[in-house]
Parts: sequence; structure tokens; C-alpha cells
Amino acid sequence: MNSHIQKKTFFSLFFLGFLLAFFIRCHNEINTSSILEKINLKDTVTPQTIIKKPGSSYSDTLFIDGPSALFFNPDSIQVEKYKTIVSNNMFESMKHDCYFQQRNSKIVLKKYWPKIKIIETVKTRYLVFIKSNKTQSYIDLDGKGDICGIFLFNTIKDPQIIDMMNVETELDYYFNH
Repeated sequence: MNSHIQKKTFFSLFFLGFLLAFFIRCHNEINTSSILEKINLKDTVTPQTIIKKPGSSYSDTLFIDGPSALFFNPDSIQVEKYKTIVSNNMFESMKHDCYFQQRNSKIVLKKYWPKIKIIETVKTRYLVFIKSNKTQSYIDLDGKGDICGIFLFNTIKDPQIIDMMNVETELDYYFNH
């Protein structure tokens, strides 16, 4: 009988110890996650922080008249202005995303869509796409919220800005449908 009580006591203490460890771990995770949330909130840009991207310091116009993928990026003064309205981490993340997504998009274009002309612009504010029926589509890059991106143009449809993360799908959909 005495060993039966010892076994019960052992299991009770073991269970109590397990519950205590579980609650301590949960409490630490809650504190850790709330601390991480506070840290991440400092690097988060709210809609009130950025009303719109900084305007271009150029007023040049680029004319596009053939099937193309137009890559646009901010000019150097826009970059400096952008740095003043977002955190350094946010800016570095944006710069990284632009670079690697555009790099990947160029690789895909060269490999699978070699007939599509790749155009890059930094010092242009206005884009004029000339369709095969001689009508034109005008775009003011200052009106676009994206600091960088790609417009696809096939001379029949209006130009379309695409999601660079889904470049393969976007290219197929725009040029084949």
C-alpha cells in the first residue's frame, strides 16, 4: 500500500511539474511574442506614414511602340526622399525586393519570351504606349504607388503593371489571352 501511495505521489508531482513547466513556457512565449510585435511595429509602415511615393525629379517622357516589358525604378532623388519617409529596414527590404524580383523577371523574359523587348527606365516620369491602331495609352509613374515594377505591353491591349512575384503567370496571361 505504501508503494501505491508513493507511485501516486510521484505521478502527481510529475504531472504538477509538467503543468508548471507548460505554464511558464506559455507565459514566456506570450511575453516574447509581444516583445517581438513591439519591435516589428517600429519597422512597420502604416498607411498614414506614406501618403504616396515621392514624385520623380524628372519630367521626361518615354515612348514605347512595340511588344515590351518596361522595368521602372526610382531616380536617385526619389530614392533619397523615400529613405526619409520609411525606416531603414523597410527601405532595404524594398530595394532588395525590387532588385531580385526584376532580376528574376528578366531571366524569365530572356529564356521564355525572347521576342519581348526589355526596356529599363529610371529618369522618366511619363510613359506613352503606342498601340498598333495608333491610339496611345499614357501613364504617369508618379501616380503609381509602386516604387518599382514592370509594365507589359503587346501593342493591342493597354499596358498592364504586373505582380513580379508571379511573372511567369502574368506574362502568359497578358500575352496569350
